Amino acid sequence: MKMIDRTLGIGILGCSDIARRRFLPGLLRAANAKLVACASRTVEKARQFFPGTDYDAVSYDDLLRHELVNAVYISVPNHLHEEWALKALAAGKHVICEKPLGLTLDSVKRMTAFAESQGLLLFENIMYVHHPQHRMIREIVARGDIGRLRSFRSSFGFLLAAPGDFRLSSGPGGGAFNDQARYPLSAARYHLAGALRDVTGYRSYRRGVNVSLQASGMSTEGESFFCSIGFEQQYECWYELIGDKGKIRLERAYTTPADHAGIIEVTTGSQVNRIETPRADHFQLTIEHAAGLILGQQDFSRAHEAARRLAADAELLWSGCRSIVLEE
Repeated sequence: MKMIDRTLGIGILGCSDIARRRFLPGLLRAANAKLVACASRTVEKARQFFPGTDYDAVSYDDLLRHELVNAVYISVPNHLHEEWALKALAAGKHVICEKPLGLTLDSVKRMTAFAESQGLLLFENIMYVHHPQHRMIREIVARGDIGRLRSFRSSFGFLLAAPGDFRLSSGPGGGAFNDQARYPLSAARYHLAGALRDVTGYRSYRRGVNVSLQASGMSTEGESFFCSIGFEQQYECWYELIGDKGKIRLERAYTTPADHAGIIEVTTGSQVNRIETPRADHFQLTIEHAAGLILGQQDFSRAHEAARRLAADAELLWSGCRSIVLEE
């Protein structure tokens, strides 16, 4: 790979809203990565996407041939992730892909197996977990402040009504499950001692689109799990960890703004302790983490295994829920 002063050259494939609002600012702040190029279906759109920023505007195929692009950030609609991840890997590029990495466990297995055969990193962008507030919560639990961990609960929802948004498509890759489920699933895997099992719940549909899902289950260590996601509600984004001596609650858990000082609320009996978290850009920290793995030529197998386990949890969640039609 050609490096720019030991800095990872990144190309953005797909001019999405999340790429413009969150990934690019994080990339511009990253200490070990640099924006090299941006690709869209039309070069003109790519050229206009990041005004005031220096980069090469190219086509998708030219991005994969760009000699200074070491890693590709994929931010196209969900059903196109596998196609372009495999093309980027075949071109010798590492890949950071927006979640969900694949729409099925088999898809994720195919992609990670190919990445491993090429000696390349395929990294699913579960960005929020790199914010220091989650490590702080894990340390609070490890200290025993809330006793033995018994339960994980989370709700992540908002009102989505933008016409033309691919997430409201009834076709492959659309719906609340594909857009939101990996947040509570990855948070549960991050905090719980056991793996998820025995899930049951409901997934609701309106005009063929999955608009919500509510599910509960148990882990292999006897910890309970509950999550609610959806497109038809007032914004909320929190998780709670409940122990036999207390509980922890974190608001804005998955969508923390870079300038936001969060609050970890620890309740033990009638006492409530509020701990302020540092401001941090979890996109920047995720990019720096992935770039560090690549630049350090580290073992990528843990990242690939994490993607497979999360995909397996997603498949378990989906298959455990009954379909409810709210509106034909």
